[in-house]
Amino acid sequence: MTGAAPAGAGGSWPRVAFAVLAALAAALLVWLTRHQTFIQDEWSFLQYRYSGGIPSLLRAHNSHVMVLPLLIYKILFHTVGLHARWPYVLTLVVAHVAVVTGVFVLVRRRIGDAAALAVVAPLLLLGAAWEDLLWPASLNFVLVTLGAVVAWLGLDRRDRRGDLVALAGALVMVASSTACVAFLAALGAELWLTRRRRSLWIVAIPLALFVAWGLRYGTSDVTLDAVIATPRWAANAAAAAAGGYAGLTVEWGRALIVLAAAGAVTWCVRRPGRLDPRAWSLAIAAAGFWLLTGVGRALVVDPGTASRYVYVGAVLLVLLGAELLRDLRAGRAALWGLAAFALFALLAGADGLRFGDHALQSASDELRARTGALELVAASAPADYAVAPGLAPIVAGPYLAVVGRAGSSPADSPAELLMAPAPARSAADMVLTDIAPNITPVAASAAGCRPKPGAAEVAVPAGSAAVVAGGAGAEIRLRRFGDGWPQAARAVLPASGGLRIAFPRDRSPAPWHVQVTGGGPVRTCAAA
Repeated sequence: MTGAAPAGAGGSWPRVAFAVLAALAAALLVWLTRHQTFIQDEWSFLQYRYSGGIPSLLRAHNSHVMVLPLLIYKILFHTVGLHARWPYVLTLVVAHVAVVTGVFVLVRRRIGDAAALAVVAPLLLLGAAWEDLLWPASLNFVLVTLGAVVAWLGLDRRDRRGDLVALAGALVMVASSTACVAFLAALGAELWLTRRRRSLWIVAIPLALFVAWGLRYGTSDVTLDAVIATPRWAANAAAAAAGGYAGLTVEWGRALIVLAAAGAVTWCVRRPGRLDPRAWSLAIAAAGFWLLTGVGRALVVDPGTASRYVYVGAVLLVLLGAELLRDLRAGRAALWGLAAFALFALLAGADGLRFGDHALQSASDELRARTGALELVAASAPADYAVAPGLAPIVAGPYLAVVGRAGSSPADSPAELLMAPAPARSAADMVLTDIAPNITPVAASAAGCRPKPGAAEVAVPAGSAAVVAGGAGAEIRLRRFGDGWPQAARAVLPASGGLRIAFPRDRSPAPWHVQVTGGGPVRTCAAA
């Protein structure tokens, strides 16, 4: 790299190319998520933030402020409803494209358009951060990054209008994530180092709002053990961000971080005075984000390499690298090398997104089937029934109340249940067999039942019942939508008498199937 380059060096084609790539990336992200439903934390938003006014926005979520993401969810809940997924994803994708566009503008001012295109393009399909690109519940990470990028764009103007833009960005940060503390510290440091101390109100106003929120709604579970474990967690998160940006593994990321740190130190030693306030600001933001997040997550099973933490770190590393190399022009060979890197990183990112899409799609299939099953037997469901333990915090009572109030549902309809993937249909059966069958004892002589030696299967329409008698200790298994029988028995025949299994009528024409195994000869039949 030699000489200085104006931002527009190389003509307008890099900007056109970036716009095309951004549009294609946005279309791909929306397309990948076309069959998703709400996942994990989103069910808490739906069940406990659907109503409640301003307090429902201000209450901490996992110890974090999430006013703006929750406000977006509430608006969408009440406007587009619960069935259509694409508006939720589109909001995330628009915010993501806005972040990367802002990064492109900042980077092109430092190293020129062509180099900026190659350096920034991998962020569009940052597969290592698939949770932040495909899962709207991670909107808080994208929005806090967007607020920071907007704030730095505003500070670049060095005028009153720019200060107002920076304030707007800072307010977005404070309303989106507790990670705003790291970015506010970074902005404050830049204002101090540039001797713009009269503009510190840009930081003071949002910081005062955050402190006020913390005193009223904030919670903390920080311990000394967490503080001790934080540096290791932060180092892992930094490596994951570096490796993920380059389309490589965490192990490669560790090497890249070491090389980058050594290069930065060498650069500063050889060119004293060239490390400007923006570079310090970005370094403070990165270190602060990793350390602040680590304090809250270091003792959790997550080692710091989870995809949702990659996004913020990768953006900051790109901005910091551009800042360290500002005013340098890439030669033809360097630009071709950067183009090859961008192509590799984009392809690796697309592969990472496919992995994330598969994980989210599998969870979505099961959750839609489970909630669809719940809605079929809603009248019999206990209010505290956990619909998807270990997968999502869905509780029957709050879920059914919100769905009834909203007039729409994210669940599979009875017809969609019949067409769902086999694992999802089996998951629906788990919910149905937990709730629907009413099992009561009957006399040993079950009138109208025919003998079956050792094993029996019978189909029973919803609204009817099955009677099983004989064979003490025989195991009874039930299924309706699934292809195979569950491993666990739903009931066991008593030593004397039998059992009557009644299935309530619902909106699905699919029959129930009863299997009886073991315990010697049994009598089984379908009864009205």
